[in-house]
Amino acid sequence: MIGIVSSTFKHNIAIYPNPTQGTVSVDLGRIYHYAEITITRTDGQVMGKYCLFNSRYKDIQMPGLPGPYMFSITSGNERAVLKILKR
Repeated sequence: MIGIVSSTFKHNIAIYPNPTQGTVSVDLGRIYHYAEITITRTDGQVMGKYCLFNSRYKDIQMPGLPGPYMFSITSGNERAVLKILKR
């Protein structure tokens, strides 16, 4: 399964395209003062961390080899986990 695994965000979060060839766009659904995105492989290895300040969007060049990755997004008490497939 790819897409949203879990989310407590009040707004819809989207990461596209999914699957991706390399670059993904993250849309938090509204502007957040601060948000953090952590990309991990399914074995738990952290592949990248990104911070957003007063932003809604972030374009990310996916690190690593093709395969499944998990995006953990946090802002305050809100948290989402999404599964992305890199081809």
